[in-house]
Amino acid sequence: MKYNLIRIIKLKYPKIKNKKINEETDLIDDLILDSLELMGLIIHLERNCNFKTKVYLKNNNKFKIKLIQKFINS
Repeated sequence: MKYNLIRIIKLKYPKIKNKKINEETDLIDDLILDSLELMGLIIHLERNCNFKTKVYLKNNNKFKIKLIQKFINS
């Protein structure tokens, strides 16, 4: 199953609908999510998309949408 991270974010955080986000968007640097929202998203991805935070952070230090999406879809 392929996951669409932008769709997941917009469904989980309706206030984001007014912000322009794409695959190059960094969820932290571009001020899309605050720290609590990011933690909520990570927990959601861990529970529903087989996201392994420790493994992701070994190879990536950014929370760009394309990097996360590539990781959860691999």
